[in-house]
Amino acid sequence: MFEAAPHPTYLASAVGTGWATFIGVVVVALIIAAFWWGARRARRRPVPPQSPQAGADSWHEPSPSETHHSAHSADADDKRA
Repeated sequence: MFEAAPHPTYLASAVGTGWATFIGVVVVALIIAAFWWGARRARRRPVPPQSPQAGADSWHEPSPSETHHSAHSADADDKRA
């Protein structure tokens, strides 16, 4: 009625769980290593220059007559006339 030895499926299950745990640990270690390697590469990149760039002064604050809405209303006035 009661068996002294466990069924082979229990042993296979324990082995499968062990491999799944090992593979999971390896995957997590690879992910951590990839983040570390990426951070190291990012630190090696040259810093962008802090001096003003060419064309940096080409932009100006738009006046009310240059806004998107007023430009469309000016086009509408031209078409009516």
